[in-house]
Amino acid sequence: MRSGKEGKPTNAIWRTLIILLAFSAIVFSCQSGSNWGSEYLCEDCEKSAFTCDIGTCAVCGRGTSSGAFELCNHCADKLGKCQACQKDLFD
Repeated sequence: MRSGKEGKPTNAIWRTLIILLAFSAIVFSCQSGSNWGSEYLCEDCEKSAFTCDIGTCAVCGRGTSSGAFELCNHCADKLGKCQACQKDLFD
């Protein structure tokens, strides 16, 4: 780290560290909720591979763990449907 005259980090460095910390907190708080993951897949979709991009849930509009998923973890659990094909999981 660059430092000022007294050997302390400069204001710009502190500002950058605070921004990075805030960004990290936002990212990890989003991923810690039940919205992320692929826990609700039917037997057919469990055998498939899915992209690792972020999609949009058809029900709540929040993010999904894959662009191929129609439902987020939370909505798939609530509805009892597969995240990818929306097939009923509990028939």
